[in-house]
Amino acid sequence: AMAYEEALFKNKVKCEAHMFDIGYHGYSLATPELSTEDIFWQGNPHTARWFNLSLEWLDHLFSGINYDENKDKLTQLYQ
Repeated sequence: AMAYEEALFKNKVKCEAHMFDIGYHGYSLATPELSTEDIFWQGNPHTARWFNLSLEWLDHLFSGINYDENKDKLTQLYQ
């Protein structure tokens, strides 16, 4: 994953990556209601942030907003 991200950056392809310390790729939203009792790490509030992070990134990518110029306003918006 890190090599892929590095290749994207080198080729000026916009991307964002998040690596979490527990869990696996593809375990849904990581919310308690979607977890299985015998798999303790599925309902992980920290990792569950991936979904909102992806929405923020897509908004950034497609909104045309200059994030550097509007950093303070955007920080308040996403808190």
